Amino acid sequence: MKAEKELRQPSPRKGWRRRALAAVFAGCLAVGLFAVAGCQPTATEPTDAETELADTGTDPLAVTDFYAMNAGDFTNTDGFNVRNMNDGNRGCTSCHSDLWSTISGDVAPIQHVLASAPGYGKSYGWTDCTTCHTFNAALGAPRLDDRIHNTHYASATFVESEHGNCFSCHDTDAEGKWVMYDEFKYTAQASGYVDAADAKLDNWLRLRGRSAHSANEVVIESEPKIDVELSQPVTDEADMYVANNYVVPELSADTYTLSVTGVNNERTFTLDDLKALPQTEMTVTQDCFTNANNSVLIGNIPVKGVLLKDLIDACGGLKDGMTTLSNHGADEWGHRNDVNFLIEQNAIIALEYWGHELTVNQGYPVTFVLPGVSGLMWDKWVVSMEFTDEDPDNNPWILYDVVGMKRQFQGTICAGWLTPVKDGTEVKVGDAVPVNGYAYLDNYMGHSLSEIAFSADYGNTWTTVAVPENFDQKQWTYFEGTWTPEEAGTYILQVKAIDAAGSEQYVPASVIVKVTE
Repeated sequence: MKAEKELRQPSPRKGWRRRALAAVFAGCLAVGLFAVAGCQPTATEPTDAETELADTGTDPLAVTDFYAMNAGDFTNTDGFNVRNMNDGNRGCTSCHSDLWSTISGDVAPIQHVLASAPGYGKSYGWTDCTTCHTFNAALGAPRLDDRIHNTHYASATFVESEHGNCFSCHDTDAEGKWVMYDEFKYTAQASGYVDAADAKLDNWLRLRGRSAHSANEVVIESEPKIDVELSQPVTDEADMYVANNYVVPELSADTYTLSVTGVNNERTFTLDDLKALPQTEMTVTQDCFTNANNSVLIGNIPVKGVLLKDLIDACGGLKDGMTTLSNHGADEWGHRNDVNFLIEQNAIIALEYWGHELTVNQGYPVTFVLPGVSGLMWDKWVVSMEFTDEDPDNNPWILYDVVGMKRQFQGTICAGWLTPVKDGTEVKVGDAVPVNGYAYLDNYMGHSLSEIAFSADYGNTWTTVAVPENFDQKQWTYFEGTWTPEEAGTYILQVKAIDAAGSEQYVPASVIVKVTE
């Protein structure tokens, strides 16, 4: 293993790294609303190796605890991280069993963009928060690190009762990078290495609070015994997420109108007028711009409404020079995009989802749906559509900028598990374990999904399934089948999506499964 070989090489800047890490740790402790002493981990008796490392001239016990990277044990933990990862209180789930209840009740009882609990039987994790709460002012959300540090370090329960510290949420990888534990736990580094006989490697693992196979009986197999079929089913409506950017308006069918300007025959449509126009049905995937790694802010929706090109025809065509469409919603959300692009994507003024009129949260009575593009660009409660000769590039929220920002995080390509639904799921050796999930990418500028790949050995080997050429690229690809483990132990199941150009999902979706005899 490459990482193992690198760890066996002594670093000529070892002393510098220790001082840098100590500085990072000190900075972490200083964040928040409590004294540094309040973040002090429970002291342990130093070993000879740990005492040798404590050369900074500070309190040996404090340095020892830092290098041991011991987060301690929460008294109210559900035990998964302790029993299966041997990592004490690290990770959100060591304390929070349900992050949705936390953010909707305790932390953010005010209106939140996410207005519903997660579907598919899953739960929200910290990555579901990072896309919005990394932009800060761009999306009107406070930075997640600021919010988490201040909230936790101001909590007497976290600091005093449970002896929480930086390593309750963080860890360091082999390169010394400060990482979130809930993502790091899916790597081979967090689970130890098969060959830890080397003294230097063993010391590296031990000083980080783990050893070889620190994930209990971790299994490294050459190839997952997985058999899946691909399809493009409609999502159950109850599993579909709800996201609202601003205050939800309530519009009446009796008084609703849609104003259309920049056309040869400018019109104001009532809801009945729109229903009288040619109706088109299609199924398209809505994925939230904030859909994180292995998240559930995605679903396949049956849509019925008026194609944009049919609405333009009903207005006698566009006036000369009109190249851009500006949508305006009653919630003051909207976008400005190139008309030809919207027509090519089969943009549709949706009047129905799942065979019924839109609900208020779905954008009743009219939602502008842009197939193949993030739900961020789907404008709800549309009350006016203005065709102009303005350059769409003048809008900071144009499609291509948004897609570019998304690529910095999850990217336009993603896959996720729906079953098993959570880490720690227990199954039996030899049983055909049901597995299902999805793969999708934003279908703009010719982008298309090509393959879905599966792994059970930290990504060393992959089993790849090709996406049929006749699949609609504006819908998700759903996989469903079985995985048959052949020996007991702890497995890290991973899945990733691959596009036609060979680009891969940056971070595979992972879930930890415990297999017993």
